[in-house]
Amino acid sequence: MIDNFLGKWILVPEESIYEQGTPPKRATYSFKTNTGENLIVSINWTDSENKDHEITYEMIPDGLRKKFENPQIVYEVMSEFTA
Repeated sequence: MIDNFLGKWILVPEESIYEQGTPPKRATYSFKTNTGENLIVSINWTDSENKDHEITYEMIPDGLRKKFENPQIVYEVMSEFTA
């Protein structure tokens, strides 16, 4: 199932729902694996003030909430794949 999710995704801001914060003007998400278990997430985006940002992190899509390595960005992350 994870193979269907891997690759590059482009955000469509006007079709996205943001519960918190201001949506970016543009964003590209890249998802790949290195071992088949770990998910490597890379995000490039331009915020509402036209500042460019980039982040890459690794997680296991097991449905468990985990503290994020940089709490200035986000406190917890969670990922899972469902049918």
